Amino acid sequence: TGERLILSNDLCAQFTHQLRAQTDVILTTAKTIKADNPRLNVRLDSEPRSKPVAIIDSHLSLNEEAHIFSSASRCLIYHAGNPVSFYPNSTFYVLEAHNRRLDLKALLNHLGGLGYHD
Repeated sequence: TGERLILSNDLCAQFTHQLRAQTDVILTTAKTIKADNPRLNVRLDSEPRSKPVAIIDSHLSLNEEAHIFSSASRCLIYHAGNPVSFYPNSTFYVLEAHNRRLDLKALLNHLGGLGYHD
């Protein structure tokens, strides 16, 4: 229907935003971005705060108009091959795929090398 469905109460939402505020980077998948079109920012005060977002997008299948590209401070796109499309506000990283899945351990090690630890 395109309408936002809230499945939690205000206390749960506040807890989610507190956890986001404490992290260095938020990790998600293209599937989540396509299904929910989230902003994944921190909304604890009157002004939302942007966070870096790492997105597992093996086949570079996202819509350039997704909210995440304007709400994240930076998008780190992990994929399995040569970029055929470019998303705004994004840096692309190729990862090896095993059984058609990106190597999550390699992704986490890469994020750590970039200084993202929480």
